[in-house]
Amino acid sequence: MDLVSILEIDDKKLLDKELRKAFSPYSLPIAVDGEELACLIILINSTIPRNKIKDIIDKQQAQELWKDDGHLDKCLTEVGWYHTHNLKYPDARVSHQVYRGDSPTVYPNVLSSANLPYGLGWANNSAMVNYAKLFSAEFLWRGDVLTLGTLLTAKQPLWLDKLVLLGVKKNKLDSMIAYLDNELSQKQTPHEISDYSKQLRFMVTGKLIAVTPIVSHTVQAKIHKLAPSLRTTTISHGHPASVSGLVASVGGFSRVLNYYPSVKRNRTKDFITARRDKKGCFDNSVLSSKSFVNALKCIAKENLAPTVRQRRQLRVSALRFIRKQLILWLAPMMEWRDSEPNANYDTEPNGIENKLIVTPLEQLPQLVAELNLKFHQSIQFNKYASRYAFHPELILPIKMQLSWLLRYLATPMSTTVTTNSHVYLHLQQLKVSDASSLSNPYVAGIPSLTALWGFVEYYQLRLNKLAGTSIDMESVAWFISEYQEIQTKKLPEPCIPVSKRSASNIKRSGIIDGKYCDLTVDLIIALRIPDEETTPTKQLLQAALPSKFAGGTLLPPALYEQRDWLNIYSSRSELFSVVSRFPKSGCWIYSDSGKLDSFQQLEQRLKLDPDLKPVNMGFIALEKPQERVNSIAEQHCFAEPCLGVVQCKNAIEVRLEGANQFFDSAFWHLSSENTAMLMQTHHKD
Repeated sequence: MDLVSILEIDDKKLLDKELRKAFSPYSLPIAVDGEELACLIILINSTIPRNKIKDIIDKQQAQELWKDDGHLDKCLTEVGWYHTHNLKYPDARVSHQVYRGDSPTVYPNVLSSANLPYGLGWANNSAMVNYAKLFSAEFLWRGDVLTLGTLLTAKQPLWLDKLVLLGVKKNKLDSMIAYLDNELSQKQTPHEISDYSKQLRFMVTGKLIAVTPIVSHTVQAKIHKLAPSLRTTTISHGHPASVSGLVASVGGFSRVLNYYPSVKRNRTKDFITARRDKKGCFDNSVLSSKSFVNALKCIAKENLAPTVRQRRQLRVSALRFIRKQLILWLAPMMEWRDSEPNANYDTEPNGIENKLIVTPLEQLPQLVAELNLKFHQSIQFNKYASRYAFHPELILPIKMQLSWLLRYLATPMSTTVTTNSHVYLHLQQLKVSDASSLSNPYVAGIPSLTALWGFVEYYQLRLNKLAGTSIDMESVAWFISEYQEIQTKKLPEPCIPVSKRSASNIKRSGIIDGKYCDLTVDLIIALRIPDEETTPTKQLLQAALPSKFAGGTLLPPALYEQRDWLNIYSSRSELFSVVSRFPKSGCWIYSDSGKLDSFQQLEQRLKLDPDLKPVNMGFIALEKPQERVNSIAEQHCFAEPCLGVVQCKNAIEVRLEGANQFFDSAFWHLSSENTAMLMQTHHKD
């Protein structure tokens, strides 16, 4: 929609609402070609509080404001508080600081403000929030995203003429242009760290540096623009105008992506229990999901995409997802063959269930026709998927996927994996309470990968100090078996005296909203032990375990649940034999082999692959480390958190892909290259 279309609205209330929305930072830029004068009227009238102006397109009111030098000076003063990265988010107590700098370096497969056009937001005194809108509101003109500030610094004749027409004096116009040109060309960086700004410590090129993460205005605005097509949730702010102009425009409810790990409650019984209960031995629950039905709909050629390329992409994505669901459908059978292959339960001798159990592995592909029939019978009476039972467009594709799966199962599991000098430490069923699921200011769901690495680094420090060793924890694999979102907000402890000069009550600080979760995890840490040292005892390894993970409390399992929760493996094959039998209800956090070059690509891929999840991948420095007041290390730098994607890989898929793929794609480590601190795996593209 363009400005011309909006101005045709007859309802005054709706017109006012749509015009304010069109020039808000959370909306897509609107084309103003041909309506430049109306645009200038709307922009100057937006600087007046809504309750003090009746009509946002009142030309007479706009002319009075454009002639008011005092009003224009207030608007110009706020240009000094325009930022590229917001130091006041999420804690508005940070004051008298602004960061306005260049975009960071572009890094492959991670997204930051470097992947978006340069843009400016505003954050300062909340009373001045309206004045800041005049020169920062974005719109489309002649195909480019611009602001009034950039048009004036470019001395665009058409816009200058319109301003003169509205009553701006020539000398005032010249002084405005000079001020904007001088102010917007300057970079602004704080010389000290606020007491309310977070600081993290990273080891970069052998030196410990302090890093303050700051949120990008353009990325935050982009998340809001993507909100209608992606899963999002809100973070609330009690005093939104004190945080930023963007947060104020959305009423204090800033949007973040909302993608939780693919962890299910383990309701599905295994084969043995199912036979005792006289129930089916396939996990039919996985065939009822909306995503699975949508995949069947795609293969059945319903609701075709407009282009051949899009149809091909959707079909490939749907087939991949169907294969994953078929693996889960057969998972109870696979668990049965692994656990007690010789046990005898009440099954039909000639039924497909019995054949899957007793048939030698190498002969499993011969059962594809019967298994295909069983699949269609399984969805025949499913109220969500029944229409696709024995569908002519589905019979062959499903049969091909089942054939691939049976051939894969028939291939003996390889026991030869690439050799390595590592020792592997397996920490089982660790319980984490109140962990931060707000991975970074843009995404909630899976806790940050850098928090995972912080746990490993601290574990290494504690272990070496306790045992007197120099062991290096090189990488870590992460399995989430249970996940529970916490719905309630955290209430801060009383910490502020009502009176500083006398004995008084203690009050609480304001709530800074967040997202939290409880989870149960398994961690496998690759240790490199020097030749002259021996592997520490289990008692030492258990004693050195940190008690914090992603801001939450970490505890080993209770004694009545599991006594032997720490194991050491020197053989990769032995470790993988354990890993391959993890419960199908959980997921491994795997690296993703696909490309991620833009936010549009992120949107497309999240829609195509339900197991793909956005997460914080690390930080990109916005400057070279330098000395700063209040820094917790000798060197400090401001950095932007960046987005990446991970695969939530089911344990059954991990088993089928094999050991080498697991050791290449599941083990994470922090890589510090140039100005970036990013989590990576050894994945080979």
